Amino acid sequence: MKLVELYARVRYAVRIEGLSRREAARRFGIDPRTVAKMLSFSVPPGYRRSRPAARPKLDPFVGVIDQILQRYERGSTIVTSNLPFDEWTSVFASERLTGALLDRLTHHVHILEMNGDSYRLKQSKQRQRGTRSADTPDRSPEG
Repeated sequence: MKLVELYARVRYAVRIEGLSRREAARRFGIDPRTVAKMLSFSVPPGYRRSRPAARPKLDPFVGVIDQILQRYERGSTIVTSNLPFDEWTSVFASERLTGALLDRLTHHVHILEMNGDSYRLKQSKQRQRGTRSADTPDRSPEG
């Protein structure tokens, strides 16, 4: 384990503290070529993790979160949900993140709340029965 600690200390000294490779080699008592190799790999060659790196809880939502943050006050965004805002924490798993997202989403916003029967559910039930009502338009391909 000592090698891994030395590896991290050498990388920190050169990358963060701004030490030259030659100075790092002197400070840690290793060959300058070894310092160069340590800087070319993020982990020591042959080093294996005992378990895979932990993925953040929010990993599946990173794309959605990035889109919301990029579009904040730059463009219009339409979000549809069948969940009230107070239940969004069950989706995003973090109260702080959900609060930040809702803060950005609801700033300068028009909320349209629609209550009633679901149009998609109604269509689905009609398809299951094999009938179409007169109020559902027949969709034909344009061309």
